[in-house]
Amino acid sequence: MDKVFLVLKGYQSTLVLSGEIELDETFYKVRKADIERKEDGKEYRGLSRNQICIGIACDQSSIICFVEGEGKPTKQGTLDAFASHIKPESTMKHDMEQAHVPLVEALKLRSIVYDSRQIKQLPDSENPLNRINQYCRMLKLFLASHSGFIREDLQDYLNLFCFIMNQPKDKHEKVEKFMSVAVGCRILLRYRS
Repeated sequence: MDKVFLVLKGYQSTLVLSGEIELDETFYKVRKADIERKEDGKEYRGLSRNQICIGIACDQSSIICFVEGEGKPTKQGTLDAFASHIKPESTMKHDMEQAHVPLVEALKLRSIVYDSRQIKQLPDSENPLNRINQYCRMLKLFLASHSGFIREDLQDYLNLFCFIMNQPKDKHEKVEKFMSVAVGCRILLRYRS
């Protein structure tokens, strides 16, 4: 996988979403050995430092995913992750997460905000954030299928997920695209030093 990860290292750096964009976060638990506990031995509850925050955004044709940190998303983390990947003055549909506000202001986005508590009760066909929710679901399935991975490689797995989900949809064209990127990739991977 190291070779694949090297080829896709800069894949998302050129992606810029535009038009109608949806943004959300999903969370992935840290390894059992890395779980931090309170003094009484109990785990922290909710969106704690034991959860890795993954920011995920999509438009009509592309998806991008970035590790934003641990626990609840921060304003600076969201801004750093997405500011260079969203075209200014686009429309962004999102939930009421406060970490999205600086991004909306910095890029002068048209913001459409939904209360996640209300839209959770809607059927998928009526949920205005259904597309991004489905991407979050597929990302979790993708990560679960690689459950033994080293968490330090999480961004590499996100790059791979985005490459798989983005255009071209035809598998042969996708392999051709990957091979053309790999052939042009001038990186040396050493297994021994």
